Amino acid sequence: MRDSNLAGNFADASRPRVVVTAGPTAEDIDPVRYLTNRSSGRMGIAVAEEVMAAGGTPLLVLGPGTAAPPAGAMVVQARSAENMRDAVVKNLPCADALVMAAAVADYTPAGTLREKLRKKDGDFFLRLRRTPDILLEVAASGFRQGRFICGFSLDVAQNRGEALRKLREKDLDMIVSNTTDSFGTGEIRALLLFRDGEALDLGVVAKEALARVIVDRIRRFGAT
Repeated sequence: MRDSNLAGNFADASRPRVVVTAGPTAEDIDPVRYLTNRSSGRMGIAVAEEVMAAGGTPLLVLGPGTAAPPAGAMVVQARSAENMRDAVVKNLPCADALVMAAAVADYTPAGTLREKLRKKDGDFFLRLRRTPDILLEVAASGFRQGRFICGFSLDVAQNRGEALRKLREKDLDMIVSNTTDSFGTGEIRALLLFRDGEALDLGVVAKEALARVIVDRIRRFGAT
């Protein structure tokens, strides 16, 4: 359940205050079916754990069906891409950083059926529309100023060019180019690209190790 007072609690918490998104979204087709992906949420959860270990406060915006969040973390449950966008926009003004580790759906059904779709109804063609691009919206807003923003760029194989495009287009401080073979595992193939042109290829590492690098960069940013 989403807590309407969570933004106020987050504003008073220990710094750095970091909004972290994790897991998939679920985009409803009818009361039974939905579109989703195989994200476990483990990367975002690892970042939240590392923020807590560093003495900060994570606000974990967590998609459905994920691994359990760390004990004591502030959590907002977000089912759809729209829910996740709302939670980020609501809480980012209180934050020092945003880590968008969630695998947010790019598309959602153009309309949700009120009744269950049945086989006897025959073939069904699903029309999709784009979901909100949360990082683009953050880049275009005043919320971007003075905050460290980290995105992720997922592809079947490492795609440096696409990650660089997103880094620039979405005005990020850092982006993690990663691959689909990390889904459901404790490891991730990570190429880190930064606003200043730095690149750091970590190869295949534990998600906890990548989380430490991300939180270290957040702390360095806050110290400047």
